[in-house]
Amino acid sequence: MTAPAVLAAGDRAAPLRVVGPVSAVETESGWWITARVPITADDPHTAAHFPGAPVFPGVFLIEGVGQAVAGGTGLPTRTTAVERARFTAPVVPGDVVRFDVVVTTTGSGWAVRADVVREADGTPVAQVRLRLEAEVA
Repeated sequence: MTAPAVLAAGDRAAPLRVVGPVSAVETESGWWITARVPITADDPHTAAHFPGAPVFPGVFLIEGVGQAVAGGTGLPTRTTAVERARFTAPVVPGDVVRFDVVVTTTGSGWAVRADVVREADGTPVAQVRLRLEAEVA
């Protein structure tokens, strides 16, 4: 049996890709960003969550918000705080979710407010609030 790989200090595992194409509009105070994600039956994020009744994990909705910001702004950022993550409805295979994200520049980084909705019927599935700062190479 092989021992699990150990990351060296400073190494990171690559995140699973959550969002696809992103559209963004820069404003005086930050950005308006939209991303759409189809959830498919073979989506790797739902493989073990839950067998027989798959649900897209909420942690990937949070990750999707960060990826939408990175894709929409081109900024190298890292999440420094998840201030709010409220999940209000399940996301299942066959759903298409839309991330509506507002990014506001703050003194030391960015405040992010995202509403995630099921596109077919407009049902809110999550509200996410993050704090981001510039990633230092």
